[in-house]
Amino acid sequence: MPNIEFCFVVETGVLEQQAILLCESIRRFAGPHADAMLTVISPRSARRPSAATIARLLQLGAAYVPLELDSPTPEYGPSYRTLALGWRARQNGPDVLVQLDSDTLFLDAPDLALNDHIAMARPVDVKGMCSGGPGDRFEPVWLRMCAVCDVDIDRLGYVRSTVDKRKVRASFNAGLVVARRFVFELIAEFFSRIAAAGIRPFLGQASVMRTGSGQVSPAGHEMWGTTQAAISLAVARLGSTVRNLAPDDNIPLHLWHRLDPLPERVAHLHYHWLFADAGACAAALAGLPLRPEQAAWLRSRLPLGTADLATVGAGSLPG
Repeated sequence: MPNIEFCFVVETGVLEQQAILLCESIRRFAGPHADAMLTVISPRSARRPSAATIARLLQLGAAYVPLELDSPTPEYGPSYRTLALGWRARQNGPDVLVQLDSDTLFLDAPDLALNDHIAMARPVDVKGMCSGGPGDRFEPVWLRMCAVCDVDIDRLGYVRSTVDKRKVRASFNAGLVVARRFVFELIAEFFSRIAAAGIRPFLGQASVMRTGSGQVSPAGHEMWGTTQAAISLAVARLGSTVRNLAPDDNIPLHLWHRLDPLPERVAHLHYHWLFADAGACAAALAGLPLRPEQAAWLRSRLPLGTADLATVGAGSLPG
């Protein structure tokens, strides 16, 4: 079993409970990876988590790292995750680094084996800002991104989006990305190049949008998808391809009803904003193939905001 490190971001507000829930889920349900190294990064001083949250993360065996990262696009929240992983990749640690969105959790042992690949992820849920190739309205955006990253666009290859089944130039969901450590350094560099070049896929078309970390402003929405594009660009530049995650990893809970076929089990769940209130939780969990112990654990901690996860389960590990 490869030695791996999980890494994700924590900030004040909803991400505090999300980060604790994610740490607990790894320790309880991640099987052979339950004891893996956990690094939780606070990327900006203006949004530090509370002392109680930090204490709980430390009790769960996570390393808490406060940084002051300078994002070229602070309105685009995912930029901090990408820059945080790029920073962490330059530090000593296991060869395999696992990037996680904070609004995800584990309910069973995931398949994180890279085999002969340097990266593994799940294709994007829907087409969005992806390009279907020449003639697509987003093709000029991808040509510009490839140019600033010195990547031949034909090296990207194509994938089929998970939910709407569209053939698009390779782009992957950033909620769970498994890769050799050096890959994340290049992802961060390529995102920084894209931002410096002023490439905004939804320029003039953006609006306020909802995500697991809260609302995103139109300025942030204009950049949406660029951190994910940087993943496939980096892997292509390194002369490799991305291995697809198993269907039960990084499951988009908000689109569960559109998945075909439905996964037979849930290993890693990307719940976005759906755990914020009781009604949404009940509806979201109703159709999932959960074992009794998985369902009971979730019920004791949801919806987020009703229980203090900095103290729930804090008397013992794994929580």
